[in-house]
Amino acid sequence: NGLASIDNYSNVNQQGDNNTALTWQRGDSDSSDIDQTGSNDTADVSQFGLGDESVVEQSGAGSVFAEVTQAGESGYSEVTQDGDGNEALVAQYGDDNSSDISQTSAVSNSRAEVYQRPGSSLNVSMVQQLIGGDHFVSVDQAGESNEAYVEQTGDGNSADVTQWGENGFADVVQTDVGNVAEVNQCSSSVDAEARVDQNFAGGYAGVNQMGMSPEASIVQNASGNSATINQYASSTNAEANIIQNSPNNTAITHQYGANQLINLTQNRTGG
Repeated sequence: NGLASIDNYSNVNQQGDNNTALTWQRGDSDSSDIDQTGSNDTADVSQFGLGDESVVEQSGAGSVFAEVTQAGESGYSEVTQDGDGNEALVAQYGDDNSSDISQTSAVSNSRAEVYQRPGSSLNVSMVQQLIGGDHFVSVDQAGESNEAYVEQTGDGNSADVTQWGENGFADVVQTDVGNVAEVNQCSSSVDAEARVDQNFAGGYAGVNQMGMSPEASIVQNASGNSATINQYASSTNAEANIIQNSPNNTAITHQYGANQLINLTQNRTGG
């Protein structure tokens, strides 16, 4: 259509066999850097200005795929992938959002998705999948000034973080095998904080937060535990802390009113 772009930068460096790099920048002041040193790797970057920056570094055994789309302004995306069969998908449509996905050489057949929605701003997402295989992470951010951090090792772990409010904080750490974490900080949540730490096999942690200032902490340091925390729209200054340090326990909490506090520790074998 004859429209020119100004001050865009694109750099592609490829070594190895059968690698593919696609870059499309329309708009002004975008920057893209793709470095691929493995085999059968694919990087697809589309940026529409102004001032977006994307860095993709891929190496390893092969068949690694990264897709980055930025349609907002001043977004920053960094994807670092090694290993075999890993995928990273990033879509940033708001302003001043940032994401960092790292899947190392000790990880295979894992997938990480970050979606920062139109109208969102100043959100931060960091995903690290360090050891094992068949991991999955999804981060969905639609509000403002939210932070999501996910770290997974082991095999077959899954984490789903949704942040649609303001000033939300989520930190998920999962090790071992077959753990599932779901954190949902809804559109009415403000200053919500959730921490999930699962370091044995087969755990489930679910956190739902709405309203003002709810805080949730789940620590499960034995296998087969399940913990659910629900703090709904009328919650004010709610706080729930669950620690389960023996296997096969179940804990469920619901808080609906104001100024609540629940602390639960289970150190006996369930069943």
